[in-house]
Formats: sequence, C-alpha cells, structure tokens
Amino acid sequence: SWWLKLSQQSNSKIFRLWKYFISSDNEQDLSPILSSPNPDIVFQMLTACPSRKVLTAYKAKLLTHSLTDFAYQLCMGKKALSMDASEIENLWQQSNEMTMSPYWIAELCLSVGQSGKQQLVSLMAQHSRADSKWLRARALCGDKSAISRLHDQLGSDRADYRIRGLGILSERAKMRQLTATGSLLRQLKQRLSDSDQWIRLEASVLAGRLQDSSVAIRLVARMKDDSAEVRAAAAYSLGQLKSDDSVPALIEIGIDDSDKTVRDMSFAALHHIVHNIELPPKAIVSEWLDADDANSEKFWARDRDKWRHWFQVIR
Repeated sequence: SWWLKLSQQSNSKIFRLWKYFISSDNEQDLSPILSSPNPDIVFQMLTACPSRKVLTAYKAKLLTHSLTDFAYQLCMGKKALSMDASEIENLWQQSNEMTMSPYWIAELCLSVGQSGKQQLVSLMAQHSRADSKWLRARALCGDKSAISRLHDQLGSDRADYRIRGLGILSERAKMRQLTATGSLLRQLKQRLSDSDQWIRLEASVLAGRLQDSSVAIRLVARMKDDSAEVRAAAAYSLGQLKSDDSVPALIEIGIDDSDKTVRDMSFAALHHIVHNIELPPKAIVSEWLDADDANSEKFWARDRDKWRHWFQVIR
C-alpha cells in the first residue's frame, strides 16, 4: 500500500525504483502503475521492458501517453537483440503499426550482428525520411552513404551539423567500426581547434576513440583549453591513445588543473599509460580513484608527489 500510494503521486520520484520492487512480468502488479496519471511513471515502466504479454495487454492504454510510442518501440528493439536477420523484418513490420521511431532502430544497430545490420540498412533504404535521427540510425547500421554524409558535415559552415557529425561518428568509433581515414583525420584535427567549445569537446572524444596517435599532439594542446569539459575529454582521450608523448602534459598541466574532473581524468590516463592499468569508464573515474587498492604498488591514485618523482627522477 505504501508503494501504490507513492507511485500514484504526480510529483513522486519513487517510480524510478519500481523495477526493484515488482516483477515486470506480473500483469497484476503493473496494472496500478499503467493507470497512473503521471506519464513519467508509465514511461519508466515501459523502458524497463516488461514482457510482450504485458505490452500487448495494455497497448491501447499505453498509446494514450505521448512518450509511450518511443518507449514501446525501444522495448521491441531490446527484445529483438537475439533475433537473426530473417526475424528482423518481422519486427520491422510489427513496428509499422505505429509511427516508427528511429531511436530504437539505432539502439538495435548497436547490438545486432553484421547480418542484422545489413538487413536493417536494406529496410531503411525503402523510406525517404532523411532527418538527423534517421541519419544516425542508418550510420550506426553501417550505411556507407550515411557515413559519407557525416564526413561531409564535419566541414559544414553550420555548427549544429559539425556537432552532429562528430557525435554520430564517435558512436561508430566506440563500436570499433570507424576507420581513421586520411580525410577524416584532417577534418578531426581542424575540429579540435574549432571556435565552438562544444565542437572541440565532441572532437576530443572522437579523437580518443579513433585510436590514432597522429592526433595526440592536438589533444595535448587542448589541455590548455578555456573549457574544463574540453580539457577533461582531452585528458581521458590521451589515456585511450596511450601515447608516451602526452605524459609531460598530463603531469605538468593535467594533475594541477583547477578543475577536479580534469585532474581525475589526467590521473586515470597516467595509470593507463605508465602502469598499464586498465582505463576505467569515464563515468566512474572519480570513484575508481577513491578506491584504496593496497594490493597494487602501481596504483598511485591522486598522489601528485609520486607522479612527479617518477617523472623527474625515475623515468
């Protein structure tokens, strides 16, 4: 009763925890939540992807909420992760019952195998829609024409096009499915010096994921960027590149930066470059540095004196 009372309040935050308390396959438990006047509650329930039985039973009710089309299809995409290419077309046809969301298609492209990606590219080619969300979906599935278009956008006069191109290409690079061609590297180096700080930020992220050491010197220059976000991204990307030439900048500039996030990214990068300790995910770098790893002589965390001594004397 406590749970049901809180879950029905329009300003309640407890709905974010619903999945820890009830079964997503239990239609009886889900019914009060699906009846909630708070669309956020319904949306959170849907994005956790209950069973097809629940989705089907409440389809009519769900479609009365503005966000549930997106959520419903995102669930379908997740449910399809185990599908092979022959089954994907069935999923596609099923999704046509509503307005197709390119978001779940893009999520599917991030997870399915190569044959599934090829099938999705073929299906998307039957549609003429060309907005940014569809461009992302096509590119993440490996559509060569979409990827070529993104390359062109890096040189656009419009900042929003440059940001979008960098962001989507960065997603492909994260999947290890982007080749560092000469033309791409030339554009990337230019974008690392772009007048827009958000473009420099996206370029710094992409530079690390591309794993091409030729951009290291440009990332070192970004360690003195006016934007703390750019400096932090540059430090982390230098760690991804594992370039010995970046160590002086990380020690002489990075670990003394005025911004804590920049300092932490620099410490994490140094651990990876110098001691070959695996670089933690960016989101948990600070927590990782807080850990007391007494069993590792090479884990120096935020000890500036040890890092400087190694740099000035031992190295």
